Amino acid sequence: MTTALVADAVIRLGLPATIAPSGIRPLVAGSKFAGPASPVVLNGYADRILECIYRSDAGNVLLLDNKGRSDEACFGDLAAHEARSQGLVGVVIWGRHRDSVEVEEIGVPLFSYGTYPLGMQRTFPPVEEPFALCRFDEVNVERGDFVFADDDGVLFVPKDHIESVMDTAEEIQSAERAQVEKIRAGTSLREQLQFDRYLREKKNNPTLTLGAYMKKIGRHF
Repeated sequence: MTTALVADAVIRLGLPATIAPSGIRPLVAGSKFAGPASPVVLNGYADRILECIYRSDAGNVLLLDNKGRSDEACFGDLAAHEARSQGLVGVVIWGRHRDSVEVEEIGVPLFSYGTYPLGMQRTFPPVEEPFALCRFDEVNVERGDFVFADDDGVLFVPKDHIESVMDTAEEIQSAERAQVEKIRAGTSLREQLQFDRYLREKKNNPTLTLGAYMKKIGRHF
């Protein structure tokens, strides 16, 4: 599932959209992955990266909370080798990485807020449970929450809601595919959405949104 589909499902279910702040980018365009989060708060301790990797299961996504620092990198080629050997499907960093060429060659998909050649140089008071959850700015991600990453960004889904979100995302995907097929067959989206009727109703009710209108006629967009 794309992050866009999952985000739409989250909104349709009335759940908060838990998304990494804008600006995060894949090291390699076209990278995408999904899996349970394996988080760690670093606070300057590089050994925690390795410990978190060793605590992870194959299929997990490594989440590194380096407080969004732009003056140091917290992930490089050696850690990438370990992540790959442990079977992790991707790495997401609230901060920066280095060894870009080597990490790309190793083949572990990575999302971060950019590069910086200098590694971690400072330590800060450690937290009591560094592997229980991490933060991406104002977003909290707990161990086991699901991570979805692609070119549009990174989105997190609480583990307690993953089944309902995925079911809803599949419904949205199926509906959108049907809409595309109708467009290809000659029925425009304008006709499918009864858009002219929406414009007439909106003229009489300027606060009417397309979402509310679609809900009224029993459809989604």
